[in-house]
Amino acid sequence: MAFLGDFERVLEFIKENSAHPLIQDAFVRSEISPSLIKDYETFQFITPLTKQKLSEMHSAGTLLPLILAGGYVSKIFTSPGPVYNVKGERYEHYRFYKALEAAGFMEGDIAVNAFSYHGSPAGDMADEACEKCGCAVYPLGPADSEKGAEAILLINANAFIGTKTFLFKCLEKLGGSSRLEKAFLMAEKLTEDDKLTLFSDYGIKAYQAYGTAEAGLIAYETAGERGMKADTDTLFIEILDPVDGKPAAEGETGEVVITFMSGTTPFVRLATGDLSFIENGRLAGVFGRTDSSVKFKGVFIHFWVFEKFCEEQRISGRLEIYNLSDGSDTMSLAVSSGDTDMIGAAFYNAFGLRLPEIKVDDTISVSSINDIRKQLNRR
Repeated sequence: MAFLGDFERVLEFIKENSAHPLIQDAFVRSEISPSLIKDYETFQFITPLTKQKLSEMHSAGTLLPLILAGGYVSKIFTSPGPVYNVKGERYEHYRFYKALEAAGFMEGDIAVNAFSYHGSPAGDMADEACEKCGCAVYPLGPADSEKGAEAILLINANAFIGTKTFLFKCLEKLGGSSRLEKAFLMAEKLTEDDKLTLFSDYGIKAYQAYGTAEAGLIAYETAGERGMKADTDTLFIEILDPVDGKPAAEGETGEVVITFMSGTTPFVRLATGDLSFIENGRLAGVFGRTDSSVKFKGVFIHFWVFEKFCEEQRISGRLEIYNLSDGSDTMSLAVSSGDTDMIGAAFYNAFGLRLPEIKVDDTISVSSINDIRKQLNRR
């Protein structure tokens, strides 16, 4: 069976934190008694908690009170769904400092952080990780590439945190005039060819990591190793068959399901919706989603949220994500009817993303999301 981590620690953690409302909810939701869980076979009786279920619980106003009643919370964020995400203990809740240390971030470095600091947790995840590593941060947040390039030169940055696409756009503007030498990239797939180009053309060593807003860091790249090292100090990671929910065999692709051993948010069997497999004791990467939800520029567009958006606008919509000729990602929306300006504004309010193109196509009768990017670029 494909899992990473010490299951005995999971049993001990559940026993020690049995009074936490989130753990109690896991057993109520699964309609089983905690006393039933004695080994990994019986652990599988706990129903995985999906992102859609999380969203429904938040919409009903039931999940955030459970979290807030369970212990100390320092910050509250939101993700599309809507889903509220909370942060507990500083540094240790998200733990991205482990990934930055593996990427060579250290005291004396100066990093530009291009992830958002407002509402979503990505900017804070990276910011506190830099502080833990002793690395100074310029909190750029979302910006155009001209401002990004200007910031890199302004502070003489040697490190960058953000998406692959944004980094390449900044480098084009810089024309080789920066002293960037290291990069930590997330939210988009970073291929070996991308890494080779960054190093050979710009002298930048780039690393990537995989995480979620609920549980922070899941796995991260380390020098000279294939795949990603899982953070089993805090997580128990299962790979489950997305069809029947049974444990996948070693090397078989399945859904990443995590148990987050956090006193603040002890999620038991949280289904990420991401597909991966285990190879040589490491996660091989992320290879798409279990449903038609997509990730674009670090933002999840869940199908059920898109479907609700279309219903509210009284339209049917076809959202397509695809590659431009330069390898970057873009998207377009075709709708059955309506005012495209108003629909574009409503889409931005719902997802925080601006649509470069909206077309009217009265033949569309069913809403859908189509990810037609090359598989290598999917994340």
